[in-house]
Amino acid sequence: MVVVNPHNPVPALSRGEVIDLYMGRLRQFPDGQGVAPVDYVAELPIKTAFYYQLTRRSLAQINAYWARLLFNGSARPPLQAESARDVIKAVATDRAAIGYIYANEVTDSVKVVARLTADP
Repeated sequence: MVVVNPHNPVPALSRGEVIDLYMGRLRQFPDGQGVAPVDYVAELPIKTAFYYQLTRRSLAQINAYWARLLFNGSARPPLQAESARDVIKAVATDRAAIGYIYANEVTDSVKVVARLTADP
């Protein structure tokens, strides 16, 4: 599940919008509000599945993509979180944050704006 702060006015995001937000191509939500993507530090199964579902690329390919962007100075990488609890906390406390968690981890402190097909 792709989640945002409950006070974020964006009702839903398309797969393409999520890709663009997480790949550094968009720096704002569709309503113009700034965005702060939150990602996992470690190569967890959720991170591998998330990027593969969105881009059909491996995590190694995603890391190489970000390395190029960072080297060129053309984008900022997502904020880093250690766990789903950290993602939820970041999203719950920052109206600009966006994150992804498993369906069974969704709480009232976040709002679902996109569903991924492999969510449990």
